[in-house]
Amino acid sequence: MYGQTTTEAIIDHPKHGRLYLIQGYGGEGTIAGAAPRWRHGAVCRVLGTDTLESLRGDANEYTSVINVALAGHDPDRPLLDWTGHMIKRCALAVIL
Repeated sequence: MYGQTTTEAIIDHPKHGRLYLIQGYGGEGTIAGAAPRWRHGAVCRVLGTDTLESLRGDANEYTSVINVALAGHDPDRPLLDWTGHMIKRCALAVIL
């Protein structure tokens, strides 16, 4: 996105199940500056068989499986209504 690297992960959360987390781009016009960050990101529930590779695969000739999910159009991979703070805390708990 915008030529910048973002981090993504699939995790098994004890309460919410298998989740896909990705950083999002944001912060333009703020002191922090524009950059990919967890707090600007998104999270969706994924299938037990999903991998990063399979999520990047084609959903159709125009877009990938994960893009459909992140747009909120995949009933098998629902986008979760988490705040940026929740996404950041979850991601940092796994990474650190």
